[in-house]
Amino acid sequence: MELARSLRPFQRPWPRGRRAQLDLHATVDQYAMTGLLIPIVMPAPERWFDAVVVADNSPGMVVWDNALKDFLRVLHQVGAFRQIRLLRLDPVAGAVVSDGSGRPQDTGRLLRAPDSRRLVIVWSDFAARAWQHGLPWSTIHVWAEKSPTIAIDPLPAALWAHAGLDLPAVRVHAPVPGAANTALRYTLSPLLRLLASTDENWLPVPLASLTPSSLGRLASALIRTDPAGCEAVLTTAVGRIDEDPDETAPDGEALATAFLRLASPAAGRLATLTATWEQLPVGMLSWLSVHALPKGDPASAGEVIGGGLYDVALHDRTPVLRFRRGVRERLLRGLRIDDIRQLNDLIAEQSASMPGALRTLVANPDGDNMHALESVAFASASREALRALGVEPAMPTETPDIEEQSVSAAVHVPLMDLFRDAVQSACDDLHNLEADDAFALFVRWADGGAWVEEVMPDLSTIEWSPSETFDGDTEIGLVHVEATVSFVALVPKSDVDYQDVRILEVDWNDHYSRVLFDPGDPCRLSWSYRREPARRPELEFNRVDEVDGDVRLADLEMQNLTAALLRLDPDGARLALILRRTFDYLYDGARTGRFAWRQLLKEEKHALGKRAETELAQEFDLAYGERHDFRLAGVEFEFVVTTQRLFMVSRHRHPAIHMFVTADDERGVMSVAVVRATSDLLASRPNRDQKQTLSASGRAAMQWIHRNVPIPANLLSRLPAEVVDAVMSPPSGAARVRELLRRVRGTPIDMVAIDTVCQQRDATRRVREAGTLLRAEGILVLSGSTAVGRRIAEELHYHLPKQHFMSIRVTYSSPANPAPSFEAAGRRWTVGLAGSRLVKAPDINAVV
Repeated sequence: MELARSLRPFQRPWPRGRRAQLDLHATVDQYAMTGLLIPIVMPAPERWFDAVVVADNSPGMVVWDNALKDFLRVLHQVGAFRQIRLLRLDPVAGAVVSDGSGRPQDTGRLLRAPDSRRLVIVWSDFAARAWQHGLPWSTIHVWAEKSPTIAIDPLPAALWAHAGLDLPAVRVHAPVPGAANTALRYTLSPLLRLLASTDENWLPVPLASLTPSSLGRLASALIRTDPAGCEAVLTTAVGRIDEDPDETAPDGEALATAFLRLASPAAGRLATLTATWEQLPVGMLSWLSVHALPKGDPASAGEVIGGGLYDVALHDRTPVLRFRRGVRERLLRGLRIDDIRQLNDLIAEQSASMPGALRTLVANPDGDNMHALESVAFASASREALRALGVEPAMPTETPDIEEQSVSAAVHVPLMDLFRDAVQSACDDLHNLEADDAFALFVRWADGGAWVEEVMPDLSTIEWSPSETFDGDTEIGLVHVEATVSFVALVPKSDVDYQDVRILEVDWNDHYSRVLFDPGDPCRLSWSYRREPARRPELEFNRVDEVDGDVRLADLEMQNLTAALLRLDPDGARLALILRRTFDYLYDGARTGRFAWRQLLKEEKHALGKRAETELAQEFDLAYGERHDFRLAGVEFEFVVTTQRLFMVSRHRHPAIHMFVTADDERGVMSVAVVRATSDLLASRPNRDQKQTLSASGRAAMQWIHRNVPIPANLLSRLPAEVVDAVMSPPSGAARVRELLRRVRGTPIDMVAIDTVCQQRDATRRVREAGTLLRAEGILVLSGSTAVGRRIAEELHYHLPKQHFMSIRVTYSSPANPAPSFEAAGRRWTVGLAGSRLVKAPDINAVV
């Protein structure tokens, strides 16, 4: 139903079809004007496209036969196409197209319509080796030049690159409904633009997976001209850019590792089970996907083949899978002895109940021959796999008959093996589970919801504790295992850049992006179990626990917040400037003449936090939270500034994340830490303001982002007391500015210091006046706001920022003097030292 709904855009009619219909309004209008009742006809709307589905006929595609039938049924149900025809493409045999009877077809006639209203749908998982070469793609390129052509890959998008779909990818946009491939618009990356110089004939082929969202994007982009566009791959006249893809093919170890990482848990489990054999028929793989997985999942067989783990060959007209070099060795590391035992029992049971239903391929000294399962025991394959795992099986060397083989089902299975199998199955069942309260700690930041993607248990950590026994031997209790869990989550598009996640779909909808999140650190999963003697326990998911009683679960919101803060301010310099502006705002030196924290009243000191909040929001463009001060990277948090290292938390604000900033303007340093203020980290009693301090364990739990970052100095607070007294003692602002420039030389002086000393509106005017008067004392006043001032400071090896002033005592320079100098008033000048000749400083027109 969802697939059919996603294809509805194709129901858009072609307005002027081949048939005619009565134009009722025109007929009535003519009758009203002439009195003659003559029917007037007009072209009737009709379905826009007819469809030709060209299905890949590679041996490995047999696992997708049912999916293809379902897809064709959906196409008929949608009713969007005039007719639907199925053809077969053999990419191995020269990209030959044939009908259902195997007769070759003339694609130039079948796949081309004069009005370009024939839609070619290429159905393939692109896993056959032939897709790694140019011929099949050059054939599709020719089709796309003649008729609208799209590709449907039933594999999940994450596995596309493992098959032949590792072509250049773009996002295409249709300028008009039903546009041909040659009219689709796209933008090449810089690298592709470079490659285009050698082959200008790029042609996009829109691409979708067999999911409602992917098909919906494709249909909306091509028929509704959705500006979001859809995915596409680029083909050329020669098919592919890379002439010899085998030279860069990954080794089997890397290929299998990547597959296990990207594939669904069911497909990863199925691939691991197939390592029991060196080779097996495709039909056997399909049978295993239904019978050997906890929840029969036929589509997982297609994922396994499409993952590129095997070479598919025909053996007596039967498709057979053979592992690529290095793949089986990697998969064997995930195979358990229990798996082989259970496969042994499963196949023995099937053979006994339905003789001849299965055929398997096993090693035979006489060569590769197909044998009935009844005549060659599965035990020979399982023994070989056991030896590969380093276990010497206690089995007879000769091939047992069916009666001997079926006895294996009665072998006693240790209790640990029963629990391991039950836990593995329960972990597989967590796939796609909504991450509710049990997993809230991991994905609380995911506003649009989150779902468990994969659970990878460490089966060596299984522990169980019975709590009660009843009805004789039936036991109930709890079982635990350590595991790593990954999630698929929906996060606001505005926050996705701040999350440590892998983006799956940037434009999942108008508001959210779909991402994959892997916390990395393990957690402890718990189930309630019920067990009868010699039976596998039945598990019911309970909760997520701490890995260790002394180790708290990683707070992922804190990790995301910390990462976002570090991206905004890697070294703490921006936050230090915020605090500098905050302190200077509270000092209000232009009106009060204050410049130090000790000069503030108690009530004024209380305003530090609120003012810092305002500065922080403006500097980092932070959004205000609904329940707490700010929101960043999808995480709401409290912002607290303290000068006494007393970390106070409002009683009603825990267990919120708190960002603590310790600021010491006397020492000129600040530090930043974050902590989730849970009740167990707070002191026992609140004060009269209903605030509690962090306990010793709470302070130990603080994660420090920055430590002892220098705060830009307030110049006056760094001057010796006798200098400050001399500067501030004159009664007039002009005299105080003059004294400041006379005593503080060679140091940049910012406007905060000037305003504090002057305490008048036009402080810069007083600086200019002081510069004129101080020239007689050999003191030159430079302004960082003028080019000449910055030039002279640079030539004298001083740093003079904009909006700053600097006074320097100068004297004449001689050619024999190696000290830095500058030219003004027709001669060279240098910095005057103690004992230097006193001369009048030059007029450099230091206009501010």
